[in-house]
Amino acid sequence: MGRGVHSIIPAAAVLVVLSVPDPAHAWSSFHVDLYTMDVSLDASGGVTGTIFLDVEVQGGSFRGFKIARGDEHLAWSPTSMYCENASGKRYELERVPREDGLTDFRFAQPGYIPRGPATCALSYSLDALGTGALQILQPIETDDGMESERIRLQLRTPGLPVAVEQLVITVHLPRPVPEADRRLGDLAAEEYGVQHFPSAITLTRYRPPSYYTGLVEILLPSSAIDLPGTIGGSARGRGLLRLEPFLGVQ
Repeated sequence: MGRGVHSIIPAAAVLVVLSVPDPAHAWSSFHVDLYTMDVSLDASGGVTGTIFLDVEVQGGSFRGFKIARGDEHLAWSPTSMYCENASGKRYELERVPREDGLTDFRFAQPGYIPRGPATCALSYSLDALGTGALQILQPIETDDGMESERIRLQLRTPGLPVAVEQLVITVHLPRPVPEADRRLGDLAAEEYGVQHFPSAITLTRYRPPSYYTGLVEILLPSSAIDLPGTIGGSARGRGLLRLEPFLGVQ
């Protein structure tokens, strides 16, 4: 998966606590320059994504980070979780659930990243229909009197305990959708700069506050995906499927 439509691009949507995990008990100081949530919606309604963290290690020994909540519905890809230093040396990450409910993503082999830039990536997949991240809405009447069925994709941005310089969410669509047929929820429209591309939407926010967890809603015509005949026992078009909105956290 690419890192979005253009080079500045950094939901799934998890609460990430940037710290060095146990058991090493090592100290590390770093900040986040760019946080990317790069999400792809496929024609069958499936969602895959990659989270990128571009960090600057300021001191100590960087050996990973931990997620505080929100990954229980995400199917992480063990072969696509890593951190790299400035010279391209890669350290694979292992996911280690903790008794306190947190999840460590720590280096699977000995080593650390000292001062300087580093990039971490976590890839995942999500059953969007099953978790309610993707919902089918009741048909609405258009200006020409025709009923139009729509779908809604809900993303919740991660809450970081430190401010980041830039947060960018890119949603790749399975086929081109005219800009006039797209609509964003009020929160996304108010808090993000939005760029539309034929098959993608990019939302950018600079310096979001610590623990920022804004909900992003994207409404699309049902023709954007290949809708199944029924979802969860409810006929499509028979009203809103009231499933728990989720893309990483509820």
